[in-house]
Amino acid sequence: MRLSREATEQRFKEYKDQCIEEFCVAQEQRIALLQEAQEWRFQQLECRIKECRADVDYRIKKFRAEAEQRIKKCRAEADQRMRGCRVEYRAYAEQRIKKLRTDAEQCISEFRARHVDCAFTLLLRSQVPLPKPSKKYVFSNLNKSLLKRPELVPDNSSLGVGNSWKSGSWDSSTDGISRAVFTTRPKQVGATMMTGPVLIGITQSYLDALNHGAVPTISSSWQSVEEAECRRAYDSATEVYMASFDRSKPPEEVALREAHEQAVQKSMAAFNASAVGVGAARKKFEDLLQKFFKKAFEDYKRNAFNEAELQCRNAIHAMEKRLRAACMASDAKIDNVAKVLDAILFEYEKSIQGPGKWQQLAGFLQRSFEGPVLELFKRVIDKVESEKSSLALQRRMNEDKMTLAAQAVSVERRTEQLLAKTREEVSGWMQQLRNREAQYTQQLHCLHRDLNATAAVVRSQGSVGVDPDLLMARDQNRDILLQNLASVVEGRDKVLVEMSRLAVLEGRFRPGSGFNLEEARASLEASFANEAEIVFTTVSSSGRKLFSRLSHGFDMVVIDEAAQDSEVGVLPPLSLGAARCVLVGDPQQLPATVISKAARTLMY
Repeated sequence: MRLSREATEQRFKEYKDQCIEEFCVAQEQRIALLQEAQEWRFQQLECRIKECRADVDYRIKKFRAEAEQRIKKCRAEADQRMRGCRVEYRAYAEQRIKKLRTDAEQCISEFRARHVDCAFTLLLRSQVPLPKPSKKYVFSNLNKSLLKRPELVPDNSSLGVGNSWKSGSWDSSTDGISRAVFTTRPKQVGATMMTGPVLIGITQSYLDALNHGAVPTISSSWQSVEEAECRRAYDSATEVYMASFDRSKPPEEVALREAHEQAVQKSMAAFNASAVGVGAARKKFEDLLQKFFKKAFEDYKRNAFNEAELQCRNAIHAMEKRLRAACMASDAKIDNVAKVLDAILFEYEKSIQGPGKWQQLAGFLQRSFEGPVLELFKRVIDKVESEKSSLALQRRMNEDKMTLAAQAVSVERRTEQLLAKTREEVSGWMQQLRNREAQYTQQLHCLHRDLNATAAVVRSQGSVGVDPDLLMARDQNRDILLQNLASVVEGRDKVLVEMSRLAVLEGRFRPGSGFNLEEARASLEASFANEAEIVFTTVSSSGRKLFSRLSHGFDMVVIDEAAQDSEVGVLPPLSLGAARCVLVGDPQQLPATVISKAARTLMY
């Protein structure tokens, strides 16, 4: 027996209400179970927290008691050690003071004895005003009566000589002294003659020692003179180095090293010409001079490199501004940008020097070709493609034939955009989808509750004897709830589809998951194709494996410009299991397909 349309609709509504009611009951049971599990989990967590707090309190008390005991013990040991150290230090200090007093008294006595000897030696010196010596005799015009204290002049008997100096041997003695003076050569220490500044230094050292009550020696005087002369040579050599260093050289390692070597040679020549001696003093100042060379060169090189680096950065910044302005101009052309780039590169190579010159230039070129130049090329390409593209959008086509609008919604482009996302982006998007899914679930729960309430009212009131307006309002309310339910279910299904795609991507970042990029790409493409209601593709692309992965077929296949293809060529789209096929084109140009007996038999 065939039911009427009204009876069928009534039975369908009852069946739909029954399904909704069963679904709501199942959802309520599921929510109750979740609430019970959540309460049990909270109770377990509270018990665990109480146990942890008690354990922590016990450990804190135990640690505090142990710490107090250790502090008391350490204080007692410290007090005992301080008392022992005080006794030992007092005895040691008294012994040390006694020793220092003894040493001081001994030094004072030695200094007094040496001072007495020096005073006696100075009293014995002859204070004779000597005239300017002649070439032949030094003391020829010396009058013995001019001696102010002749009693202090020792006689020959005290010196192991028979006759006295006050006798006639005075003249012979003075003659011998004069001959010795004219035949004596200057004293020589190593290869250095004690003349000029060296002799002045030694004399000054002798005088300083005598004035301070000391007994001078050749070795100590020579050491002080050698150190003073080497210091003077060191100061002169540093000035020569700083003056002779060529600062006009470009800030490059080889050029600066060459200027440094030349300045070092000149400075060492000046040092060797002024320094005296070959001992430790000269070696010391030579080492100091080498350290000065190294430090001065490193400081100058660092400053020069820093200045060159700053100039490079400023030049690169100016070049980036000029190039970006040329690329962003409204009438920008590739030829004009190339001319601007050649000009700024020529200026940069000519005016900029430094060790990081080419590295900075390489970075500038990389940033330029990845930034403004690439944007210019994209604009030019987009302009050319937009001029050549047609208004028809194709859902699936080869990359080289796609228009810009079709590329934005193509399966390949959307799949590549999804695969290009990072781990953080995927995690953030997944969290957003989970929140949306939870919102949809909450809305479904509310709608099911409202539908159950509406169904209960309908069952309690019935439809007999009820005001028609009330029945109409009740039906409208129910239809609105059903529409909202369908919308929420559709939105939730879309969210679940997006979550399934992101679940495929999460395997990429999970170690040991055996992620296969090609398999993931094919799965994502099939997901996008399953979601679409209309798929645009070419005849040749309809035979790809992508369409074999679809979970559903197609109701209709529309072949545009069918006259450009043969009957065999349109078999791939027909193999997708479509119920109808529509050939679009001029009937005069479709004889091979329209007149086909096989097509007529199959009712195409």
